[in-house]
Amino acid sequence: MNQPATSRPARLNGAADAFSTDDLRWVVSQFKVPEPTSIFLFPRRGNINLHTYEVHAGDAIYLLQKINPVVFVSPQRVVEAELASIGAQREALKAHPVPGWRHIELVDTVEGSPWLDLSDESGKSIWRLMVYIDESVCYKSLSELPAREDQLALAKETGRGLALYSKLTSSIDAGKVE
Repeated sequence: MNQPATSRPARLNGAADAFSTDDLRWVVSQFKVPEPTSIFLFPRRGNINLHTYEVHAGDAIYLLQKINPVVFVSPQRVVEAELASIGAQREALKAHPVPGWRHIELVDTVEGSPWLDLSDESGKSIWRLMVYIDESVCYKSLSELPAREDQLALAKETGRGLALYSKLTSSIDAGKVE
């Protein structure tokens, strides 16, 4: 059963940067996902958001992420910009579908917010839960692919993806996304 945010464990303050399985289960319980859940360290996490976990709940897989407050001094703005991006993509895709394109889907908290805010006087602590995009692959570097032709093919596909993303999000008013 999902627990209200007011019952959070005291050790989950804004300064926390190490999390037990129980801590992570509590964080996941604050989002609208079925129980029981299994939580694993996401093996291909990036260089920015170091606290990224793979969550299995029901028949779905999610990514749980604490937005790095050292890199992003206003982590809630990251999610606000992400929401603007998602909205723009949805609208663009209605008019001009792109076969195979999937945008990020955020999962709301049980209280209806697109992020969980555990910030307090100790520091910022903003969490988001995203639906895992099947068949997606993460690379930190093209050098992870041994064959040069595979590196070039991936670079080309990455460029194509960035161009499509730019086209799908071109309606965003940059003045509203800080």
